Amino acid sequence: MSIGLHHQVVVNPAVFAASLDNSAVLLDIQSGRYFEFDTVGSDIWTRIAQPRQVDALCADLAADYDATIDTIRASVLTFLTQLADKGLIEVRDA
Repeated sequence: MSIGLHHQVVVNPAVFAASLDNSAVLLDIQSGRYFEFDTVGSDIWTRIAQPRQVDALCADLAADYDATIDTIRASVLTFLTQLADKGLIEVRDA
């Protein structure tokens, strides 16, 4: 799936998440698979608990992390594409 800055993303309601120290552990109840995210992945997951436009998500992350907006956009789009390919998030046209 190709995700663009104009898309809206939100966590799949069939995925349960728990915070552990500086990470998040997820359980996809449909597939029975577990996933673990580092601090940044966990932060993104928290921020998309409610529907968010990808460009706005990237702008918020750029305000909180020491990286260029272009670097953040590239990393976030890659991460979100991986999440979508695993069925962990829903992608909508904004």
